[in-house]
Amino acid sequence: MTEAEITKMMTTLKISREEAIDLIREDEEVDRMTSVKEIDSDLSADQRKAKKDATKTTSDKRKRNYTFTKRERKPDEVKREIIATIAQNLDRACCGEDLTHPTNIQIVKPEKEITFELFGEAYSVTLTKHRKPKEEKASS
Repeated sequence: MTEAEITKMMTTLKISREEAIDLIREDEEVDRMTSVKEIDSDLSADQRKAKKDATKTTSDKRKRNYTFTKRERKPDEVKREIIATIAQNLDRACCGEDLTHPTNIQIVKPEKEITFELFGEAYSVTLTKHRKPKEEKASS
């Protein structure tokens, strides 16, 4: 404890010299305490309970006013129609010199993917709907 510390406490907190010295000594005692038990030893049972309640990070008292729900996607009928049309007409496609037709045609995802086999190889067709390009703002 230095004279500068005492003077600083007196001016900033507007307290007497004795109060400043007592305050600095108490601060030093707290700084020397090594465990929480020593700090809590001077608290009453009610104060310890209040301290524990105040430092809880979760509480039964505070419930969320909202619930997370999985957003239901609206079906895209246009994409479904395109996939169904491709799947129906895919068997009419003829490939290679021997005019082989695709086999095992399956709609894996009604709005996105069709799988099929041709010449012993597995293929898939994926439909992508592109978003409209963002309009660039006119600079003034």
